[in-house]
Amino acid sequence: MTLSARRDDIDGLRCVAILSVLLFHFGFSFIPGGYTGVDVFFVISGYVITKSIHLDIARDQFSIGNFYFKRFRRITPAFVTTLLLTSAACYFLLLPDDLVDFGKSAAAASAFASNFYFWKTSGYFASAAQTKPLLHTWSLSVEEQFYIFSPLLIYALSRISARKALWALALIMLASLAVSIAAVFLAPTLGFFGLPSRAWELLIGVWLATFDPRSQPSRAARQALGLAGAALIAAGMLLLREDDPFPGWYALLPCVGTALCIAAGTNLRNTDEQSLVGRLLSWRPMVWIGWISYSVYLVHWPIAALFQYRMLRAPTPLEGAAMVGISIMLGTLSWRFVEQPTRHIDARHMRRVLVGGVGANLAGVALGLLPVMGQGFAWRYPEWRQQKIAGLEDWGGAQCFHQDPTTPIDWDARKCTRIHGDKGRILLWGDSFAAQYTPGILRDGLHINSDVLQYTFAGCPPLLTYHSLARTGCHRSNQRVPDLIRQQHIDTVVMAAKWTDVPQHTLHEMPATIDALRRAGVRVIVIGQSPEFAMDVQRIDYLSGQIAQKGKSEWLTSVDADFNAKMMKLAKGATFIDPMRAFCNGRFCRYKSGSTYYFVDYGHFSREGSLRAVEAYFSSVVRADGVRL
Repeated sequence: MTLSARRDDIDGLRCVAILSVLLFHFGFSFIPGGYTGVDVFFVISGYVITKSIHLDIARDQFSIGNFYFKRFRRITPAFVTTLLLTSAACYFLLLPDDLVDFGKSAAAASAFASNFYFWKTSGYFASAAQTKPLLHTWSLSVEEQFYIFSPLLIYALSRISARKALWALALIMLASLAVSIAAVFLAPTLGFFGLPSRAWELLIGVWLATFDPRSQPSRAARQALGLAGAALIAAGMLLLREDDPFPGWYALLPCVGTALCIAAGTNLRNTDEQSLVGRLLSWRPMVWIGWISYSVYLVHWPIAALFQYRMLRAPTPLEGAAMVGISIMLGTLSWRFVEQPTRHIDARHMRRVLVGGVGANLAGVALGLLPVMGQGFAWRYPEWRQQKIAGLEDWGGAQCFHQDPTTPIDWDARKCTRIHGDKGRILLWGDSFAAQYTPGILRDGLHINSDVLQYTFAGCPPLLTYHSLARTGCHRSNQRVPDLIRQQHIDTVVMAAKWTDVPQHTLHEMPATIDALRRAGVRVIVIGQSPEFAMDVQRIDYLSGQIAQKGKSEWLTSVDADFNAKMMKLAKGATFIDPMRAFCNGRFCRYKSGSTYYFVDYGHFSREGSLRAVEAYFSSVVRADGVRL
């Protein structure tokens, strides 16, 4: 597609997509669903490649070679350039272990398989994932995998009637959507990264490009389509959050919205027929950003990831705005000096481009394997050693700390009574940020002097009203708690969780859980959010230069300063404990003392940290009858 043949409104949609992704990744909280910009790109890609194939078929120029010639010409030069520059930066900035991980991801990205790599090694929204410089290439891999079968599919469908082709596409789309919906229940990470659960998004664009209405929609219809599409896209970007099950049903918001906006601008006879949304999308600055959106997408995430990796924190709003500007500037340079010269290469050079494209990707695989074979070139950081920190092994195994998101806890009260005492029975209820207290409880049992029963479920906050399509076992497990209190003669319930991950509307339902527990005749204690950091504390220790310090080492917490103050208000009727007071001085929190680490990763207590926490605030809560928690 030549520049003059491009649709301005589609380039405007690309602008909306890339800006939403940039604002989301650079930490602007007003657009919590900005990640759905990738879904907008998927629909556009399906539409554009189908139109291109249909045009080639009409000109009797279609061939698989010609299709991949265009793809390599469009995608490979900017990708390889970004990969080389990112690799050079990572060589100087990443610790050996992380450079090995980067090398593996670079090899996978060059082989168009990084979505599989990140599926197996991390989740998109996981804390550790936020410092992986090539995480964003998962979407490129999904598209490239889609391009393996889509040319033949589109060509085959062009040989049958449009009606049959649309029905066939609809059936494939529905099958993929069904996989996507099932995946958010059964395999959320695979569902996010995998082609089977994403194909329907690209196929919406294919369907739309195949659909050829006999009658043109009226101007009023175009207005309605454009406004409805814009509203759906906006709803996805402004209302969805990281913890919403995605893609699944929720991905219909950006995908259907994009399809409606494209449909509103299809087959225009003149610009006067364009809808209001179409005219806004065709505004020249938006069109220009749409032109450079691919290069901007490539360069922005390495900037975000490496900033957080070396600064050991998320960017401030001012820093985020600066990085948006830097991404657009670098994307412009890539578009002007890399994309533009190569995307107009004549088809007479097809063989050379295909061989060169394959060779460039193989070279990228080899480049990625170098730090893997070199074990991260550990000589660059001779003092770096990552030690194993004790703590997680005390969490009680699968029965006491359940990890299967789709099933309720297979709980055994005898095995999960972690300590025994003479005065009362305590239920420790929550997720991994509740389980993290068990190492300290096991070592401070004589001072607690009560039975402590552990009922913890990974990723499940202790709220009776909590529902998650991605973690269906949570609700059923939590609903057992009132009966469990009665059956086990519980007199005190301690609630703890990674509260920062709980959606605000769900967190505001905490009073209902506290009231229900109090009606069951138990005392309720809510432990607020404990310290979290931008990354693993051992890396913070080394990269911040505090590794040689023998005293107490501190670093900036990623928990908002007023978070626990807000939680305290929600915990009315319960005893509230603020863990930050035991570890933090303002925004800076102690993560070790001498050579002893208080955390095993970015936020879970080590054995020593757990003991410190239990000694600091479990034993400080004294009941009127003298029973100490």
